[in-house]
Amino acid sequence: MDGAGPADGDASEAPLTWSQRYYLAEVDAARAHGRGLNVPRLYRLRPGTTEAGTVTALSELLVRYEVLRTRVVRDPAGTVRQRVHARGALHLAVHEAPAGTADDHARTVLDGLVTPPLDVTECWPLRAALVTEDGHPRYLALAFSHVAVDAYALVPVSAHLVERIAEADPVARAAAPAAGTVARGPREQAAAEASPPDGRRRAVPCATPRRRTAACRPP
Repeated sequence: MDGAGPADGDASEAPLTWSQRYYLAEVDAARAHGRGLNVPRLYRLRPGTTEAGTVTALSELLVRYEVLRTRVVRDPAGTVRQRVHARGALHLAVHEAPAGTADDHARTVLDGLVTPPLDVTECWPLRAALVTEDGHPRYLALAFSHVAVDAYALVPVSAHLVERIAEADPVARAAAPAAGTVARGPREQAAAEASPPDGRRRAVPCATPRRRTAACRPP
């Protein structure tokens, strides 16, 4: 199993959203060629950020965005659904960079996270690593499965990390999301696509590993 996964306990299922179906097909096609379809993000951390603070920020992220606690399940009949878990653990790999090399080391760590395919039938759609220098956290590297997120869905994720521990969103944005835009969780989005209130089908954006191990556990 990968670095993030559910624990035994409460879980609920729902149909896949249109976006999840599209990207799952793309991920399956890429896996056949030994490639992943993962979205990389590298966050430079604010001075004074601690490992414990990083774990807390990631735990809050998992609690807030259920799409990051969601796996894909396939039954013998070929039906594919999403399963949202109430709790589990995200393992944070901590890599110590030699003095003066944190920037380059962080990019190497990110490449290692994003390259291998993420199997969202086995694990949550997220890998995480912390890069330290002289024992101080310098970068947080994250790899997300495209089944779970796209660039739009990562806007609030980055905003949360900037609020807690990161210096800035690593992706420059020409404009903020439109005021009043509501991000739905994957189950809510699937329900909206199945039975929109006005009787028409329509799409709404869905927002939704250390030699030691730190666990992020949603309550």
